[in-house]
Amino acid sequence: MPYLYGENYGKHDLLNGVNYCYCHSMNTHRTPFGGRNFEYYSEDGFIAGIIGGNAVAGLQSVGMHVFSKHMALNDSDTNRNGVTTFADEASIREIYSKPYEIVTKYFQADGIMGSLNSLGVSWSHSGFYIDLVRTEWKWHGMLITDGDGSSSDCYNQYSFWTFGTEGGLLGSGSLRTTCAYQSITADTASNFVKYTLHKIARNALYQYSHNQDKLGVQNVVTPNTVAPVAILVSVDVVLVAAAGAIAAWTFIPRKKKVIVDDSEGDTK
Repeated sequence: MPYLYGENYGKHDLLNGVNYCYCHSMNTHRTPFGGRNFEYYSEDGFIAGIIGGNAVAGLQSVGMHVFSKHMALNDSDTNRNGVTTFADEASIREIYSKPYEIVTKYFQADGIMGSLNSLGVSWSHSGFYIDLVRTEWKWHGMLITDGDGSSSDCYNQYSFWTFGTEGGLLGSGSLRTTCAYQSITADTASNFVKYTLHKIARNALYQYSHNQDKLGVQNVVTPNTVAPVAILVSVDVVLVAAAGAIAAWTFIPRKKKVIVDDSEGDTK
């Protein structure tokens, strides 16, 4: 069922010219008062990963790109732009990051959206997003923020954008328009920043080409939506025209041809 849900969700997006999806939400039900529990799957990391993973697989099967969110421990929407979440390593590994581990390792999710909260006192935790996700899980997708990187956004932090985040929400989080990057030039960038930019480009291109290659097409929208829709519209026009012709033939009154036999009159 989750796979079919994801597949139909993806087809609906493609019909509307969209091939990236900020979903699915797989945070943990830590409390019944969680502000977005309605879109999260479970209080169990394994169950959430299996359900979310199948939904991701359905989405990607039609050519969609996903950003499974909000990784991780984003379990409160109150003051989430600055809230600090404390948890030990065992609970993070076994519960809160488990759904994302499952969707990246076993369902090949090609994108992840980070969370706005700090892990302990560290925001943009490199041990979490780099050591765990990239190195240990060997994941090569695209990581984006949960903000647009504007000057008023908490994601406008040089630290988060330079350790490997490839983008932000709504497209306005691109590297060129983000305040944290406006001062970077080829002359002023350090070797570390150049190395990070190289990784960012590599991971972003990996996601972009991942589903394109799998589908074997250059444009995931045109082959999957435009042509079938054109065919359906053409067929509908033909059927409506045929139905109109049949109705006209059946219901419009026509003059009847009268044959007069005057053979008897000729004999009188």
